[in-house]
Amino acid sequence: LKLAAARGCGVGLPILPPTPALRASRVPRQPFDCRCSVLLRCGRLRVDLMGLGASNGEGPQELRAVFVGMPKAGAKSIAARISTGQFPATAEELATSLEWRKLSRNFEQVDLHVLGIGSRRDLWEQHLPSAQALVFVLDVGADTDADAISDAAGVALQQCGLPRGVPILVLLNKADSVDADTAEQRKGLAAAAIGAACGGAVRQCRFCVVSARNGDGMDEAVRALCGNTLTF
Repeated sequence: LKLAAARGCGVGLPILPPTPALRASRVPRQPFDCRCSVLLRCGRLRVDLMGLGASNGEGPQELRAVFVGMPKAGAKSIAARISTGQFPATAEELATSLEWRKLSRNFEQVDLHVLGIGSRRDLWEQHLPSAQALVFVLDVGADTDADAISDAAGVALQQCGLPRGVPILVLLNKADSVDADTAEQRKGLAAAAIGAACGGAVRQCRFCVVSARNGDGMDEAVRALCGNTLTF
């Protein structure tokens, strides 16, 4: 920690002179911010260890994640798989995603609340104002329609009351239907389209390629959603 404080930990945070009252303090964990940061301010050493499974000592943090996306991209299927551990085989099982389901993540000390509302924009306006994380789902198996993605993302990000600063996880679903190179190419195109939809606003955003059907990439996506991914 002394070395990190001396070097600023390489994350661009200001390092202010220490005072005699220097002491450690706990900082509440925030989803997605997976950096180790050190900040000296007002005689206090603040250390954030994000994504390392550290508890803030106040019990699990609640995280309300709303899953939306393009038509037939599988947002509800992903939400159902995350909450039940299996791919929804019937319409009744798929419909369960329209109700809030809780998943306790002991390692991250997060109670993850999941709601899958897919492409129903009337429900976006109802639920996005209370979202603490937005999961936007695309179909990586289909040709990338940048205009349609940008339009839908723009509505979700700018027109439905999504709180400022809410992190975004973009899941490119149906990875089992394409090869890895195609998936990576389409992920880049989707990133450009969603970046344009942000309208110049800076938001935390991560992209993961997954398959709701066979589960590929799902564990990584949930860890990223809960903040358990160390990045530099």
